[in-house]
Amino acid sequence: LQNQNYALQLATSLQNKIPVFYSEGKFLGALSLRWRQQIHENSKQICFGNVLPEMNHNEINSWNYPKNLINQTQIVFFRDDVIEIDRVKLRFNALTKILTEQGNSPIEIKSDEDSVIARLFDMIYLGDWVSFYLAMLNETDPTDIPFILYLKDYLGKN
Repeated sequence: LQNQNYALQLATSLQNKIPVFYSEGKFLGALSLRWRQQIHENSKQICFGNVLPEMNHNEINSWNYPKNLINQTQIVFFRDDVIEIDRVKLRFNALTKILTEQGNSPIEIKSDEDSVIARLFDMIYLGDWVSFYLAMLNETDPTDIPFILYLKDYLGKN
């Protein structure tokens, strides 16, 4: 089943890792945020992300320490050949080289749909399924939100 199910393959690659998502900022930044939100809530798993070129100004230097945490990350790039401007493409190329030399090869996610909106929804849909499968792999109920309910209750009482 896993060989035929791309969402399950991605979820398996993120299991027991700290996913870090990078994308261009104008269109795919919202997609990256959606993936992080779904993984946080459904999979109960921490993950992070940022957009290019902003990531390249400071965060790029942080991929050195602490080594034990960096070794526990899985970097994921959201890419789109039409959306990305040439300078962002060059930034992704350089970032791939830097990260790979540090021992952390990124996973690249793209859609082959025809229109920009179809590609965005294709990747949103994929992320929803990844978060579901990751919840199953983490042996957690994707519908259970105990910390959110506790917070709402706490705030309501104070």
